[in-house]
Amino acid sequence: MVVGEALHENGRREPHSWNITRIKGVTAHTDAAWDSRFGGAAYDYFNLCDADIAADHCFDTELYPKCVPNKINYFYKNGLIARDEDELRKIIADKADKPYYSVKLLFPFSRRNTMPFLQEDLERIAELYNIIESHKEHEYASPTYMDSPYLSEMAELVLRRRDNDIETLEETIPALWYLTQAYDKMCRAGMSVKYYTPQLQAHTELMKLREYGIEDMEGFENCFYLAVKARNYYEPDDCSDLVAIVSGSLPDERIRELLFSAQENRRGFIKNDPVEKTEEYLAVIDKVEEKIDKAKQMNFCLEYWNLKAQFLFEHGILWRSPAQLNPGVMFD
Repeated sequence: MVVGEALHENGRREPHSWNITRIKGVTAHTDAAWDSRFGGAAYDYFNLCDADIAADHCFDTELYPKCVPNKINYFYKNGLIARDEDELRKIIADKADKPYYSVKLLFPFSRRNTMPFLQEDLERIAELYNIIESHKEHEYASPTYMDSPYLSEMAELVLRRRDNDIETLEETIPALWYLTQAYDKMCRAGMSVKYYTPQLQAHTELMKLREYGIEDMEGFENCFYLAVKARNYYEPDDCSDLVAIVSGSLPDERIRELLFSAQENRRGFIKNDPVEKTEEYLAVIDKVEEKIDKAKQMNFCLEYWNLKAQFLFEHGILWRSPAQLNPGVMFD
């Protein structure tokens, strides 16, 4: 039971108490008294996080378990969250046959405009994953330019501003991992590096909330290792910002080992043109690869590179092939 004060609309404060419940490991505020103030049953105070209950309830947060945004909240669970006018209209249309219902509005730029994954977002992410995987000739094949719109939509869904509760972080990390691995397989380190950083940040936040097991730590270390490799794909990079993220979560000696190993591993690879990590290149590469796909006659790398250089030049981008950057290497 939480003991604190209730704030009325007229500014009056009074002593009040309510409950914190734990459901499947998730803690949340429930105030049955305030949900029945006007007769009948309401759900305005059913499974709220600390930020939501604080709108009109005061209590000492140091004395009670932390309650973060969750998916057991009545409004999230029943699809009654409206972040804009279109979502509000959709809810009204869907609930037209209901005699009574409440809708929660999340206004842009609000401090509380963060949330766990909605069920519809998770279902869409799974759908996008299945679409991309269905295009592959075999399980180890890389995505292609045709999959870029689906990867982009997945990234937008995953990186929407959310709270760092356990469940949300556990859903965020594998989705970001899929994005980084997809872009790495496409040889687009300029894209994968964008998703390694939030993935490492998600790991460090999750480690604060629960204990990491052996598999968790292996995944975390592998993420850091591959992030450093991607950052060194074109040019040497000390990755000081990545080191700063994992410092305190990984032992310093282990960080140095992974950093050195990843940097040395990349130095043994062929050189690639750094223009590939520019926004100008990333903005047109899908169109270029589509033109290559239609124009190529054989699946030889030299033909592919010649066409790529030609089509990129049409966009004002001077690109040098691995054959040009590695004259001592024989390509066929």
